[in-house]
Amino acid sequence: LVRTGDMDKALAYGDRLLTEVYKDDAQRLNMVAWPLVEKPGKEPNPRLMKLAVRLAERADELLKGEDAMVADTLGKAYYEAGELAKAVAAQERAVKLAGDAKEAADMKERLEQFKKKLAGTDK
Repeated sequence: LVRTGDMDKALAYGDRLLTEVYKDDAQRLNMVAWPLVEKPGKEPNPRLMKLAVRLAERADELLKGEDAMVADTLGKAYYEAGELAKAVAAQERAVKLAGDAKEAADMKERLEQFKKKLAGTDK
């Protein structure tokens, strides 16, 4: 629905996934949130990023903040929504929880990007 440009329908469907269909399924919520924030374009849609934050926050809540991939998604969602301090905090947690070397390296790279943006040095 996002690709078709029907943002209202996409947001309504995303909200339904969050509040009804996947409300207690952290992994599926994360799987819905990640594609929204992975490559949001030069000007991320604020309404879509807000939905991604809500999806990732719910997934993180369900897993009690103990899943690296979900924390990574949450960090990216906060970043794309312009909530930089929250992005750094979530991403630091993701890095700490990450076990796999490749996974951790990608998360550390994003963490550095978020820190630079927060500090205003992301030229």
